[in-house]
Parts: sequence; C-alpha cells; structure tokens
Amino acid sequence: MKILAVDNEIVKLESLKRSLRIMGHELAEALSADEALKVLNANENGIYLVLIDYPMPGMNGLDLLKNIRKFHAFLPVVMMTAYLKDRLVGEALQNKCSSLVEKPFSLDQLIQTIEGVLEDHHYRQNFL
Repeated sequence: MKILAVDNEIVKLESLKRSLRIMGHELAEALSADEALKVLNANENGIYLVLIDYPMPGMNGLDLLKNIRKFHAFLPVVMMTAYLKDRLVGEALQNKCSSLVEKPFSLDQLIQTIEGVLEDHHYRQNFL
C-alpha cells in the first residue's frame, strides 16, 4: 500500500520511508501541504493513507486535513503532532482525522496506529 507522508523536514521523511518499507508499504513524500494536495489530486497515485505533520510553514496539518476532506472524504489521515491539545484534537476529529500520534513517538507506536487505522478503514469499506 502507498502512504503519503507530509512533513517539511526531509530527515523525518527519510526515516519514515525506511520504517514503512519494512512494513511493506511504499511511501510518497511531500514537503508542504500544497505539494501534498497536488499528489493527492493526481488521482493516479494509489495513496491509501496520509501521514500529516501538524506544524508546517504556510498551511498547517489541520488546514491540510480540511482541504483533503473536500475531495477525499474517506481517505484515512493520521496527524503527527507534539501539540496534542484538546482544541486541536477536537478540530481534527471533527474533520474526520482517523487518528493522532503524539510526538515524540516510537516506531512501534506509529506502526500500531497505521495498522489500526488501515484495519478499521478496510472493515468499514467491506462491511458497513
């Protein structure tokens, strides 16, 4: 499965790429929210899940989530943030964020979150 990771720090993207490849996932990368929207709107990319970093210059992760929902209502989205505050959590969930992961997180935590979101998404597609 192909996962789109959105983070303005290339070192984090490279680390995610190595980790997700071990899980059998392919990783598409975007260094900005605008770049992520271009990748998603290409329609030929086969993206199955989006990992979004919350703090980014320009459009933050919450704004990106809102934009994703305009055209991809059911695409699973996981937000990564060190700013896990009630307001952010509430707004993220209101905009159908699939899950949030608090930084710093371990690779195991991220993998468990991704697997849980993908299992839930698969179940919903096939049985609901």
